[in-house]
Amino acid sequence: MVNVTDANGCVITAILAPAVLTVNPVPSAPNTNTNACSEASVGFNLQHYLNFGGGNGMSADFGWHAISDNPLVSVKVLVPTTGNIITDVLTNNTTFPQSVTYRITATDCDGSLHTSTLDVIVSPAPEMTITQPPAVCSSPDLTILMTAVTIPGESYTYHTSLADAISGPNALSGTAITTATFDTYARYTISTTGCFATGLIEVPIGACVQVIAKAMTKRRRHAYLSPISMVD
Repeated sequence: MVNVTDANGCVITAILAPAVLTVNPVPSAPNTNTNACSEASVGFNLQHYLNFGGGNGMSADFGWHAISDNPLVSVKVLVPTTGNIITDVLTNNTTFPQSVTYRITATDCDGSLHTSTLDVIVSPAPEMTITQPPAVCSSPDLTILMTAVTIPGESYTYHTSLADAISGPNALSGTAITTATFDTYARYTISTTGCFATGLIEVPIGACVQVIAKAMTKRRRHAYLSPISMVD
């Protein structure tokens, strides 16, 4: 209730409707963790996680940076960076999983800010040793290639291009190649982490030498030498 006095001294009483205060939610998501492979982009989509990973689904502008300076993991961003996807490429310099913690900030259109953390578990890069095979005289097939690669377990495939080896499709299966050199890429994948390594196999292909046995008629040939004259 509000009393207002006009210019004539009359008091007017006005009843105001209750004021409604709307409080917009702040974009938020719980702390979480994710896995990454050494020497590959983290690739964590922050907006997708806000929408489907337990957050409230609000649109936001994101910032992120690593806050744990793990000396066993190199190439990480320690200064604030903006973007919906964490694009850091982390290199695990050990043979065991390592952890890097990121601070995430989410800001809505009103400037409201929410912070959370993301722990990235970085798996070590797989190790693959390739023993280059000797030259062959015909196009090698997949069976020959498999014997030329030494891999400590897990799954592996063969591809004719590095792009296919990285992305995974178009694996060879007993294909004969008729080129001067058979450049083939092996992809070794660890099933538990999804991390993989690639390597080049070079199989030189040379001309085949055929030995042809021909039946020959036996003929005895005699060699005659001219007499040698001795001159005093």
